[in-house]
Amino acid sequence: MKGLPSYSSGEWLKFTQDLLEYFDAERDNKRYHCNDLEAFCLKAHKDKTYMQMSQWKNYSREFICIAGWLVTYKKISANEQAFYFWKGIPKSFRAQLESYLLAIDPSHDLETPFEINDIHKLAKSMLQYEKDSSTSSDEASKSDSNSESSKSEEETTTRKFKNKKKKSKKCKTAT
Repeated sequence: MKGLPSYSSGEWLKFTQDLLEYFDAERDNKRYHCNDLEAFCLKAHKDKTYMQMSQWKNYSREFICIAGWLVTYKKISANEQAFYFWKGIPKSFRAQLESYLLAIDPSHDLETPFEINDIHKLAKSMLQYEKDSSTSSDEASKSDSNSESSKSEEETTTRKFKNKKKKSKKCKTAT
């Protein structure tokens, strides 16, 4: 795709036309079934590895591809889409997300799935925090002059993160 002249020249309308022409978009008639979504969510849910930003993006992208098609063709509702999105998240990460989401909205009815956008935003911020804190640690070890300020910023951020966790646990036990 990057080899197309319309891509390098930044002509986005021409680029989309080129994509349709060169990549046979009209022949792409992939169909999905509810079983495909259920199998995908079950497989993703069973993943025992620690969730990282790249894994989250892959999960979201693959989910939207399958579930988006099913919603578009009215095979499932938007509510069912949100339900499956939530169920596909690995259990340990889902528990972390749930505690924060309930801290944000303690009156949320647990019979109703959380909004996909809310889950996605929170997951990205949680995973971004982990990425930033590891980057801060690496930079602190490389630079002696910034080590004290990096450590104090990291400690402050970690303290805030732990305080949020404590608050969310209090909310969860209160419900």
